Amino acid sequence: MLGARFVRQSRQVQIVVRWPPRKTSKGGQVPLHIQDPTNPDSDYLVDVLLEACKGAKAGGGAFAFLSAGGVKLLLRDEAFGNFLRQGEFELLVGVDAITDTAAMAALASVRLDFPSIATRVFVPNHSRSIFHPKIAWFDNGDGGYLIAGSGNLTAGGLRWNIEAFSFQELDAPAMSALRAQWDGYLELTAANQLAPEDERVVALLERNAARRAAMRVAAAPKPGAAVDG
Repeated sequence: MLGARFVRQSRQVQIVVRWPPRKTSKGGQVPLHIQDPTNPDSDYLVDVLLEACKGAKAGGGAFAFLSAGGVKLLLRDEAFGNFLRQGEFELLVGVDAITDTAAMAALASVRLDFPSIATRVFVPNHSRSIFHPKIAWFDNGDGGYLIAGSGNLTAGGLRWNIEAFSFQELDAPAMSALRAQWDGYLELTAANQLAPEDERVVALLERNAARRAAMRVAAAPKPGAAVDG
């Protein structure tokens, strides 16, 4: 509901969310929003996405990284489930880092419950490239919303990290142009888009899981080491 203020519960912390995100004193939309969990007046990417999907007939998103926590925060939220019951969502995710077997298992569970979410994994074919976008759009039939910024589809990117994002309300012609650009890029890069079950994807997911496990081991206190506090 445009202009509304409402309350969401996140880990037992009460958050007042502005929808749409804050405006300037002259009524124009603020182009940049800073997510900072230490700021009580912060906007949160997850809340903006969940409001944007309400009433939408279609949507899409491209995110470099995915985590099981991010799937739970966004895709398993009741509001997003309601959207998936009436609309379709095209999701492109990267597996160059972070995204692991646990993340993809969580996403597979959502796909079982909501076949309207189409998921492809983007694997670049240039040796110096990684898949690194963080955008989402929602089409409500006579316009819609575009959200783009630094936050990934992870718990940190959606809620806990310091991130920045922009929010734009689109009229019908702008949404039509956006969808044409989106569809055109999907067609252009069809060879880079693999099914989550593809053996090449599975190998990359397992690699990322092993790397994260190694990082946790490296960060763990060593036996006998002094610990502050």
